[in-house]
Amino acid sequence: MTTSSSVADRARGRRRTLLNTVLGTCAPAGRPGARRVPGSRSVLPADAATGRRAAPTGPADVAIAALDGALLRDGGQPSAGTPEGAAGPRAAPVRAFLLLGNLGPGPRVIAGALGATGRIVVAGASSDPVTGIEDAALLTPEVVVVDRFVGLTNGLAVARHLHGDLPHAAIVVRTPWPDADRHDAGRAGAAATVDIAATMDELAAAIVAADPRRAAA
Repeated sequence: MTTSSSVADRARGRRRTLLNTVLGTCAPAGRPGARRVPGSRSVLPADAATGRRAAPTGPADVAIAALDGALLRDGGQPSAGTPEGAAGPRAAPVRAFLLLGNLGPGPRVIAGALGATGRIVVAGASSDPVTGIEDAALLTPEVVVVDRFVGLTNGLAVARHLHGDLPHAAIVVRTPWPDADRHDAGRAGAAATVDIAATMDELAAAIVAADPRRAAA
């Protein structure tokens, strides 16, 4: 007898094969024939609970580790001296998913910085386009942040798949060319583009502005 779980497993396997095939052909310009290199998956709430991190090996690693530790100790709460720390009714935080490449700080640091604003909760993160699409579909965030290049994959192709799987979620594309990419990102279903070199405050503002609940309010 064929069970519903075995049917679902086979369907999931076919879908992963299709995604690997499609996304594997979307190498960045100048890298013809490049194949997708799987990245790592990181579901941040469980990872943050362990408190484990690799020992820093150089000045840059030490600085990142110090920022990471400070953000985790802060617990994502705004300071009392900021307007966001003032008493009063506030909207529920935006649930975000991060699908990041290898440029800049890692997912833990970015998640901590976004959480420190008090406006965003990072539900999970991935650096692999296939598992990232699957995880985002399971976690159903309000906003998904996608890097323009995830490994050797074109982030706009990833955005297109995400838009199909999560039509009610907003997609923000981090790119070195936010103005030039805005049209193509919009055609892929993205709500906004943001410079990959933007500050964490600017990224947080873009995520909050893209929250689809704002339009529905």
